[in-house]
Amino acid sequence: MEKKNNISNIEFRCGRVKNILKFETFDVDCIIVDPPRSGIVTKALKRICDLKCKNLIYVSCHPVTLLRDLESFKENGYIVKRIIPVDMFPNTFHIESVVKLELN
Repeated sequence: MEKKNNISNIEFRCGRVKNILKFETFDVDCIIVDPPRSGIVTKALKRICDLKCKNLIYVSCHPVTLLRDLESFKENGYIVKRIIPVDMFPNTFHIESVVKLELN
């Protein structure tokens, strides 16, 4: 994507959070997470918070685990700036939520 759009100041890391964050340190501007319905594993959430990334985008398909994880992010200095509901599955009760958090 970055080559197609002639962007040179971006780097993508895709994979399981526990594998990507296990050994490396990062200086990042934004983290995007899209965890399973069970939410972010506690160790991974702690590691994400330890990075002190200014911007975080959280994509969730389960309101209960979203709330739980947002509470943890709040305890680590993040504030919710915006929540956007996305109806990915019309005529069902399922909804995706995209949340923008910023480190306070």
